Amino acid sequence: MSVTNYACTHHAPDIRVYRVPAFTDNYLWVVQHPNACLLIDSGAEMQMLQALQALELTPTAILVTHRHWDHVGGVDRLAERFAIPVFAPQGISGCTPTHSVRDKMQLSFGKLKLQVLALPGHTLEHVGYVITTADPPLAFVGDTLFGAGCGRMFEGTAAQMWQSISRLLALPDTTYVYCAHEYTRANMQFAHTIEPNNQALQQRMQQATHNQDATIPSNIALEKATNPFCRVPTLATQQAWRGMSEEQIFGKLRALKDNF
Repeated sequence: MSVTNYACTHHAPDIRVYRVPAFTDNYLWVVQHPNACLLIDSGAEMQMLQALQALELTPTAILVTHRHWDHVGGVDRLAERFAIPVFAPQGISGCTPTHSVRDKMQLSFGKLKLQVLALPGHTLEHVGYVITTADPPLAFVGDTLFGAGCGRMFEGTAAQMWQSISRLLALPDTTYVYCAHEYTRANMQFAHTIEPNNQALQQRMQQATHNQDATIPSNIALEKATNPFCRVPTLATQQAWRGMSEEQIFGKLRALKDNF
């Protein structure tokens, strides 16, 4: 398989991020840096191995956001094959971490620095990883925040999920958002029912229609402008949502999306 099968974006002179498609709509991520090669959410062993072979890379660590099978399915076999450590939330199932991560923990791989963010809601143990030494920063958010959408709340409450998304929205607007699924086009159809007059959303939809390429990564500024789950404070000022708290608005949006 050719290197051209794996999209690469240069976010900094010494960092490359490769997108590895898997299953129906998953994205696995490979971060290349002079000090490390990180595999993020390695749910599919074969697809990750094919990517590493094509890119001529040898991984040095695996990072996991949460326990769902499409994020952990290949982790243990890849870790054993390459004899590398696994960083994952404490108490995770589905894989065998060598290092447990927690909120605000700093991870260092030479000069490559990451911060762990607790992002409960989709699952209770869910975390994200922000590469803080990249300019702009790179946020790997698993199934918490999607392009124009967010993850389902399988375990957490609306309050927890909204708090998790709010933490991501506090990152710099230029931060690149790497989620684990290509859901953006479907999400925008729902977003349009919430804000049919949102010009930024209309423009994003037109671009996605004319360009069938992958929509991920996005960035925080784009999500703030077009993602209804990120626009809760703006919705709170609109007549249709007045009298509801931000948590209530978020919960209502998620319920509407679940039945869309």
